[in-house]
Amino acid sequence: MSEGKAAPAAVTGQGSRNLLMRVVAALVLAPLAIAVAYAGSWWWIVPVTLLAIGLFVEWLTVVGSAREKRVIAAGVVALTVAGLCLGFARVELALVALGLGAASHSTALVAAARLDLGRISLCRRSANGVSSGAA
Repeated sequence: MSEGKAAPAAVTGQGSRNLLMRVVAALVLAPLAIAVAYAGSWWWIVPVTLLAIGLFVEWLTVVGSAREKRVIAAGVVALTVAGLCLGFARVELALVALGLGAASHSTALVAAARLDLGRISLCRRSANGVSSGAA
């Protein structure tokens, strides 16, 4: 390894502390997750549903759609209803809820995209000196 690419000592020490924290967290959380999975029923369904909702919102944040409240609401409602259906052992209703949620999520995304395109078009018209009343 060349001198220019060597990691500073302070950064290396900080990385090993980060690794230690991750190992300790895994040692604590892994048995807890296994116990909850073994207990099953609502003890498993509630945390998994909340985790799915959290991952859904995080993904929307990553792709830049988190500002659209309709998009978030469609997915959160669908995932919540699916989790409830799974809790009552109604897998077919959970699948229907997810399908309807995907459809409403897509519709909300298209509506948000059209709204953004309308704003862009309006901005271009005003930049070109065309009033919005003239057609």
